Amino acid sequence: MWLVTEIQFILRVVEKMRTEIGKLLKDERTKRSLTQEQTATLLGISRSYYADLETGRYYPSGRLIMKLNDVFNLFYLIENDGNTIHSESVKGGE
Repeated sequence: MWLVTEIQFILRVVEKMRTEIGKLLKDERTKRSLTQEQTATLLGISRSYYADLETGRYYPSGRLIMKLNDVFNLFYLIENDGNTIHSESVKGGE
């Protein structure tokens, strides 16, 4: 029974992540006064797929996350100094 509970918890977390990323994308797009069509063109994807990302229907692939970061500068970069891996936020030019 605990396995079912754990799986349900993980599914809720994944759903929340999709929703949060979608909200973040919409907020950043509207801050820049871009339409979904313009944003999709910048990313090389269809407007309908981009709309699905904003609503949380789909989660972006790793490749698309990199493109999103190029457009919006939202996510974390991983820096490898040869010894350890560090994460640093790049949102807002920080």
